[in-house]
Amino acid sequence: MSEDKEKAVAPESGEDYREYVRKRLALIAPVIQKVSLGEFSEKIDIPQGAEDEFTELLVGLNLMIDDLRFMFDENREKTAELERRFTELSIFNEIGRALGSTLQLSELLEVIYNQTGRIMDTENFYIALYDEKSASIEFPLFIDEGKRVDIPPRRFGKGLTEYIISTLKPLLIRKDVTSVTRRLEIDMVLKGDEPECWLGVPMISHEKVLGVISVQSVREPNIYDEDHKRLLEAIANQAAGAVANARAYQELERRVAELAAFNEVGRALGSTLKLEEQLKIVYEQARGVMPADHFYVALYHPADEDAGAGAEIEFVFNIQDGLLAPPRTRPYSSGLTEYIIRTRKPLLIQRDLSNRIKELGLDVVVRGTPARSWLGVPLIVRNEVIGVVAAQSVEREEAYDEGHKEFLTSLASQTSGVIDNARAYRELENRLTELSVLNEISRAISSTLDIEELYRVVHEQIKRLMAGENFYIALYDPQRDEVGFPYAIEHGQRIPTGEGEWATRRAGHGMTEYVIRSAKPQVVRGDSQVELSKMEINHIGKASRSWIGAPMIARNEVIGVMAVQAFDPEIRYSRKHLRLLQLVANQAAPAVENAKAYAVLERRVAERTADLQKSNEALEDFVYTASHDLKAPLRAVLGFSQFLVEDFGSMLPEEGKMYVERMSQNAKRMERLIDDLLELSRVGRIKEPYEETDIDELLNEVISTLAPGENVSICVEGPMPHIICERVRIGQVFANLISNAVEYNDKEHAEITIGFEDHVDEVEFFVADNGPGIEERYFEKIFKIFQRLSSDGSGTGVGLALVKKIIQDHKGRIWVESEVGQGTTFRFVLPKRPEKMEEEQ
Repeated sequence: MSEDKEKAVAPESGEDYREYVRKRLALIAPVIQKVSLGEFSEKIDIPQGAEDEFTELLVGLNLMIDDLRFMFDENREKTAELERRFTELSIFNEIGRALGSTLQLSELLEVIYNQTGRIMDTENFYIALYDEKSASIEFPLFIDEGKRVDIPPRRFGKGLTEYIISTLKPLLIRKDVTSVTRRLEIDMVLKGDEPECWLGVPMISHEKVLGVISVQSVREPNIYDEDHKRLLEAIANQAAGAVANARAYQELERRVAELAAFNEVGRALGSTLKLEEQLKIVYEQARGVMPADHFYVALYHPADEDAGAGAEIEFVFNIQDGLLAPPRTRPYSSGLTEYIIRTRKPLLIQRDLSNRIKELGLDVVVRGTPARSWLGVPLIVRNEVIGVVAAQSVEREEAYDEGHKEFLTSLASQTSGVIDNARAYRELENRLTELSVLNEISRAISSTLDIEELYRVVHEQIKRLMAGENFYIALYDPQRDEVGFPYAIEHGQRIPTGEGEWATRRAGHGMTEYVIRSAKPQVVRGDSQVELSKMEINHIGKASRSWIGAPMIARNEVIGVMAVQAFDPEIRYSRKHLRLLQLVANQAAPAVENAKAYAVLERRVAERTADLQKSNEALEDFVYTASHDLKAPLRAVLGFSQFLVEDFGSMLPEEGKMYVERMSQNAKRMERLIDDLLELSRVGRIKEPYEETDIDELLNEVISTLAPGENVSICVEGPMPHIICERVRIGQVFANLISNAVEYNDKEHAEITIGFEDHVDEVEFFVADNGPGIEERYFEKIFKIFQRLSSDGSGTGVGLALVKKIIQDHKGRIWVESEVGQGTTFRFVLPKRPEKMEEEQ
């Protein structure tokens, strides 16, 4: 080799030894090749006659080249072996580094996969982990044709993976995989194409198998050999301890998450008594530990034979596909929830949910996306099952394990008492609402006899208790055997009485008639047409999704039915709704019956009032005519009696004079009475125009006309208001009240006070005196015609009757306040705008 050629030198410090060998071989490779004399003579001029010497020299040179080539091949094999060994050491070093740097199982498995791929084909690769407690195998890492796929866990069976776990030995099948597995009585569990070559090794830590690492080829046999088995086994041995630690850490993380959930649930549940809020807290903490695509809390309501209600399941909190669904109630049947209630034990279904449900002899109830894994545990309080908590996964099978079951059981145990208290609190709130509703209905019943108003109030209160698009009250007429619908709401709108399907009909075989005949409340869930056909009851009207009806009973007779209908499939009436509707129906029935009777009475009163009005008009005409006709002979009596005294007085004895005097006094009293009767008959019959009246001015005129005398003081607390009225008539009212206060006052000095109080739409006047007072038993009597409290013969007994009639004709009212010995106060109210009051009346 020439001096200017690069010479071999020892590797520099830190230089990769593989790179150093590669560089040295590159230097000598061009030299190590055989040459011929012809090739040699072309490049070098061989002297003539020296061919033999050069031939001998070439032979020796070729021999030397053979020796060099042998040495080179030997070094190359050693170099390849060295490179392979270096790669293995690098892989083990990388795995060792990863094992020491992470406790995350997913990261660790990723390193094992990547490093294994440096020394063998990993187009098809998986790591299986074995759970001895649940006898199941999961596949946290599965590569199929270079793509990562999710493989659900499976029960421990008789596959290749289970064979290695059972034997604790590696297995290499270089070809004829199907024949070998059949000979070994192994079931082939295929994912994709059947393998041509298969290699699997166990991961063992502390003499306990953790799982299996496997590679396989679906394209050609014999791709793996004993060296691959040795290497994969070494990788598995190195990784097993770290995998065990990672699984332990994973379990510890889950336990920490569970404890954190328990702590958060305990803290949060103590802060509220709202059932919905508490259940939301339970759900949020549960889904932080386990999958919860579907999640629900169902409360169990045992049958109530006294109420005629069967057992029910109330789904008070229901998550479907991650979304909160409305609460619902269904009859107790034979689903998974009922199975847990009956057995009082948790239930874990990891796969084949439908088949497992059928094996248990239960009904399959699917709401939302079908679940692939199911876990439910009972809620138990004081040794009684009050409900069920359940979680479901729609993503994959084997989503739950025994650890999840233990967690959910502990969570249910922690929360069941609180949930029961919250349920009791909710029941108390509901009861308060019920009492409020019943109180409101009771108030309406006591404040009105208007049956339409009563129907409206009942409907408004029913809406506070339950949802429903339709509501109606049906009344039964047993004499005609008819059912009428005086009040009907359809899709929130009031339907005119007797319109369409709400017309009065002969009692037939509909659901309303069924309730009337049975005298018991009824509930129909589901398609009403289908359900009623099962009951052999005629379906009338539109099909609903839920119907509830309660008999209205008064005096032990069914007088009608109160019913609510829902067309929303999410609304399902329960026995709670049945009980509430019956309570309202029981309270409303007597009121409806009374209102009906009142309506009949009111109609009769109206008829009688009309008759009386006609009679009164005739009587008033008679009184007016009779009074008018009596005045002429009465004047004659008065005139002749006066002539008799004047012309023949000296001739009459004293007794005769006394008789004539009495006749004259009684005739004058009769004249006053006739005048009062005429005036009374004119009120309401002869209308004076309403005008704005200054009451101060009016009182001055009245007092001046009465001239009460010096022993009477009249105080007017003014200024008095202006009102619109019949001026003359209101003057008569004040004149009568003032003259009575003067005439019947028993004090030496009579004191009379006149005043008023201003209200929004009316004015209240009063006339008070310091007279002898009136006993309470006479408060009504004094306003009747011809009623007098004085026996001295003064007055006609018409004055206060006239006052009351004038006040009533003005749409006002009058009353008296008095105590014996303390004086008397007459109060009367007049509207500020009497014409408006008249329109409203």
